[in-house]
Formats: sequence, structure tokens, C-alpha cells
Amino acid sequence: MLGLQRSKRVVQETVQVGTETAARLHAQTEQMHRVVEDLDHIHFSMRKAGRLVSDLTRQMATDRCIMFFLGDSLNSACATWLRATIGRSVRWALTGPTYARVGQGWWRLARLPSSS
Repeated sequence: MLGLQRSKRVVQETVQVGTETAARLHAQTEQMHRVVEDLDHIHFSMRKAGRLVSDLTRQMATDRCIMFFLGDSLNSACATWLRATIGRSVRWALTGPTYARVGQGWWRLARLPSSS
């Protein structure tokens, strides 16, 4: 009878270990499901962040183009103003033909005859 009781006890312990193992396995399965959901959320966030970075990069490129064209327009306006200034106010102060570098070319500046 001693062997039979020992066998029953071993069977009970085995059932108890099996039940505990099943409970742990169920908890680990739930944890794995949560990890997969978190990974899906992270993947979605990364894709969204990638799109935002692409949009910002595109917007920066557009802004740089606009800045280039505005700068180019401002440059042209300044060059025109300088040419007009050199043509009107600098010429009278010079005593003889003088050359000044403006933009890409050399301009000959000469004293204008006085209008007196």
C-alpha cells in the first residue's frame, strides 16, 4: 500500500506542477501578446515619424528655394541701387576717370560737368 500512496502523491504533484506550468504559460502568452501590440504601436509611430521627417525635409527644401529666390531678388535690387548710387552721387566727387568694381563688372566713373 505504501507504493500506491507514493504513486498517488507523485501523480498529485505532477498534476499540481502541470497546473502551475499551464498558468505560467498562459501568463507568458498574454505577456507576448502585449509585447507584440507594443511593437506594432512602435512600428506605427516610427512610420509616422518617418513621414513627418520627410515632410519637414521637403518643407525645408522649399523654404531654402524661397530664401534663394528672395535673396537673389534682394541681391538684384541692391545691385541696381548701387549702380544708381554710383551713377548719381559718387561721380560728382571724383576728379578724374576712376574705375570701380560693382557686381561682375568694372564701371568707369567720371566727374560730371557742373551745371552752374
